[in-house]
Amino acid sequence: MLLQELGKKAFITAGMHLGEGTGAAAGIALLDLALAPYRAMPTFDEIGVEAYKPLK
Repeated sequence: MLLQELGKKAFITAGMHLGEGTGAAAGIALLDLALAPYRAMPTFDEIGVEAYKPLK
C-alpha cells in the first residue's frame, strides 16, 4: 500500500507476501551481484590500454 501511495513499483515482483522485508533482502543481493563485475573490472591504466579519444 505504501508503494502504491507513493506512486512507485516494487523492485522485485515475485509474489512474496511475507511482510518481513524478504523482497528487500533479495533486492540487495541482486544489486550486489549486478555490481560485482563493475567493481572487479580493471581500469584502462591498470591494463595498459590508452583511453578512447573521439575523432575531431
